Amino acid sequence: MHSIWFSLELYGATTPEEVLARIKANPLIATTYKDQTALVFSFGRDHGRYGRILNQTTIALPTLSVRNPGEVVGFSFTPQDSNSLLSSVAATERLLHPETWREKMKCLNPFLFKEV
Repeated sequence: MHSIWFSLELYGATTPEEVLARIKANPLIATTYKDQTALVFSFGRDHGRYGRILNQTTIALPTLSVRNPGEVVGFSFTPQDSNSLLSSVAATERLLHPETWREKMKCLNPFLFKEV
């Protein structure tokens, strides 16, 4: 699992509420109030499909903030296995089914977490 401090510069102004709503609307992003990698890993081992967190990233909500009107900063945990697994499946589906690959990827939604 990787730990990443991020700073996103957006084209327009945003609010913390809008950022949180967008994060929660994305099924590939999980959220957590945990602040240690070991705690997030442990949750994945105990509750994840085959001991894995398949979300692309897990954002630590206590670290999320809007510094300037168009800058969002925070900290996220990115599981290595989910990145390679989901990216490989998505690339294969897109190659084999270019018109319907997004719809086919939705079958993985039951294995994704909303909160860790």
